[in-house]
Amino acid sequence: MVFSEKLTPADAAILETFVVPRYLSLFGDLMLEMILVGESARMAHLGCRTGYPDLKLYERIDGVDIVGIDSSLPALELARNKAAVLGDVAVEYRFAEELPLELEGGNFTHAYAIHPISGPQDRALLFGEIRAND
Repeated sequence: MVFSEKLTPADAAILETFVVPRYLSLFGDLMLEMILVGESARMAHLGCRTGYPDLKLYERIDGVDIVGIDSSLPALELARNKAAVLGDVAVEYRFAEELPLELEGGNFTHAYAIHPISGPQDRALLFGEIRAND
């Protein structure tokens, strides 16, 4: 499986509560500082887990459209709930277990994954998918 292992609801809550602020934010904050975006952007977040840093991107970039993809339904549900709190936002979360993804290839200005947990072969496949979708 190219995406990280599926999370239970408890795992997703632990990830969001402890791992995101103490570890993943180190990578996400750097991305937020370095990302270059024109007038509008359509971004694919592969292995999005609970949706970090998608909502921060949405708040910072006018006209951004974000599609998050993950293999864990409990993590996606948490991501969807966080996005729903903001109201009508252009952030969508999709379930996928295998590559290639059924995305509109070439229709994304950006594609990213933050610290994917996978072996070298699966990571190479994931980065190949990112390249195909940006």
